Amino acid sequence: MKEILKEWIKFLKESQSEYFPWLILLKGDDYESVISSIRKDKGFTVLGKGGYREVFDHKSDKEHVLKLAREEGSSFFNYSEKVVSDNFPTVFPKVYSNHPSYLWIVCEKCDVILAYEDEKWKVGLQRSMPKLFAFIKDVIFEKYKLETGVDYSFLSHYQIFILIIASIASKTKSEIYYDPTHALNIPKETYKKMTDDIFNFGIRYENWVLDLSKAIQRFGVDANDLTEGNIGQSFEDGTLKIIDSSIFEKKMGEYRS
Repeated sequence: MKEILKEWIKFLKESQSEYFPWLILLKGDDYESVISSIRKDKGFTVLGKGGYREVFDHKSDKEHVLKLAREEGSSFFNYSEKVVSDNFPTVFPKVYSNHPSYLWIVCEKCDVILAYEDEKWKVGLQRSMPKLFAFIKDVIFEKYKLETGVDYSFLSHYQIFILIIASIASKTKSEIYYDPTHALNIPKETYKKMTDDIFNFGIRYENWVLDLSKAIQRFGVDANDLTEGNIGQSFEDGTLKIIDSSIFEKKMGEYRS
């Protein structure tokens, strides 16, 4: 069985060497072997390190990253990322290649966005949800300015993103534990009507909203994770991608216990 696995890994690397030539540099089928081969090659750069995985890119390829599971149990995170990517590539980074047991995956590289990087949020919203973005700017803000006397154009583009996430969460039974009305400085009654309007428009006209709604319902994506630091901008097309999120939550999704 071990020999079959080795042959499959060899085939996988060689068959994809045209797209990811640096894959051939990875040696072995366990963490210690792979990390040793990475350290020996000067082309790899560590981009991040968490409790379960390490993330690398290679100097020959700046559009993709390698995510390496640090221990046997943590390969689940690579597996789950592959599952949601295959089903909803609109909102999750595409996974292009994987180790047979998900020791590593190769996926689309994204630029992590922080709350203060307003221009990145603006571009990401325009490229991911252009119709909804225009609707919020041109219709929602004007409507509620007339109704309440408050000009909500003061909201940053990150806050607009949070408003969209909150609208999706409220309709998919994904409870948000923080209070968006406090963070956004919007009265609860206005917030409820505003998020209803945003969701009803977004679910009809934007695939990003539709796919995230499905992902929450099907895989139990935790909306509380969808904040700064866990959202990135694709290097390929500038769209917003969920780069880190809890899925298969026990109280949500088709797989809830």
